[in-house]
Amino acid sequence: MSAIHRPKTRIELLLAQFDIAAGFFADVVEPFVDDAVCLWQPDERSWTVHPPQEGAGSWTADWIVPEPDDVSTTVGWDLWHLGMFLTIAHDGAFGTASVRREDVSWPGSAEAGLVWIKSSFRRWHDAVESLSETDLDVVGRADMSGFYGHGNPFAQRSLGWVLAWANFEVISMVRALGRAPGLRSRRGRR
Repeated sequence: MSAIHRPKTRIELLLAQFDIAAGFFADVVEPFVDDAVCLWQPDERSWTVHPPQEGAGSWTADWIVPEPDDVSTTVGWDLWHLGMFLTIAHDGAFGTASVRREDVSWPGSAEAGLVWIKSSFRRWHDAVESLSETDLDVVGRADMSGFYGHGNPFAQRSLGWVLAWANFEVISMVRALGRAPGLRSRRGRR
């Protein structure tokens, strides 16, 4: 039996939480994702991802503000949402805070989407790992206005708090993907 890893620092704890979500994604979501499951709609009102119009431009994702409480989503939309969140959160915490939701498009296939998500997981992990414990105490460093589309709701929060919130969001999104009807039925058939 291997020894249990006990995080000794806040950064190790944040990374352990994040890595659990990435591992769940790799084990429970990734093996069951293909183009058909990405675009399968649980109902006619489902939010999904759409190919470029007339072959030009980028894939787009359904979105309205405020977000309805009763909207269902496709696996493709959920993957886009996770990738979009990771892209904007990384830019807001470690970049220029210039990326907006409408700047982030679906890559167009399940395979490309999975590569994008895994690359985003690695980039996030590496960025958090590069921080010092002191960095976690800096207030106002992370700007998440790109996700919300208006001012920075976390201007008075420490970077450590924002990273913990981001972990929670990623865990929630990965859990939702794991429970998506299209994926649950596929796991039962394999």
